[in-house]
Amino acid sequence: MCSGGSRTARPCGCFTARMFTGVCVGLGALTGTAIATWRARRAAARAEAGQAVHFAVGANRPQDGRKYSLGRVRSDRPFHWEPRWRWNRLRHLPDGLLVVQTREMTLKEMLWLPSGAVVLECSSDDGPVRLWVHRAQAEQVRSLVRRAWSAPEGNS
Repeated sequence: MCSGGSRTARPCGCFTARMFTGVCVGLGALTGTAIATWRARRAAARAEAGQAVHFAVGANRPQDGRKYSLGRVRSDRPFHWEPRWRWNRLRHLPDGLLVVQTREMTLKEMLWLPSGAVVLECSSDDGPVRLWVHRAQAEQVRSLVRRAWSAPEGNS
C-alpha cells in the first residue's frame, strides 16, 4: 500500500499516482505543441509583414544518417542555413539547392521531427538534401530556396 506505518522507502505503485503522471505528461506535450505551433505561425506572419525573423529549419543528408541537424534561416536574406550549435553533425548545405517536392513526414521521421513539420526534398550537385520546416513556414522557406539559387550570384 502507498500509505502505511513502514519507515522504509519503497516505490508507491498506486494507480492514482500513475494516472496523475500520465495526465501531466499528456498536458505538457499538448501545451508544448500548441506553443511551438503558435510561435511558428507568429514568425510566418511577421515575415509576411516584412520583419526579419529566423525560421527553424532542420537539415539532413540521407547518406549521413537519419537524424536531422537543427539550424535556422533568416527571412530577409537569401537562403543561408546556419547550424544551431557548433557541434551539429551537418555544418553547411551544398550550393544549388532545388526543391523537388514537399511532403509530410514518414513514420520513421516522426521520431526525429517536431509535430506539424513538413519535409522539403531538395536536390543539389552534391546529392539529395532534406529540410524540415514548420507547416506554417513551408511556402516562405521554399521561396527563399528558390530565390537564392535563381539569382546569378548564388548563395554567399
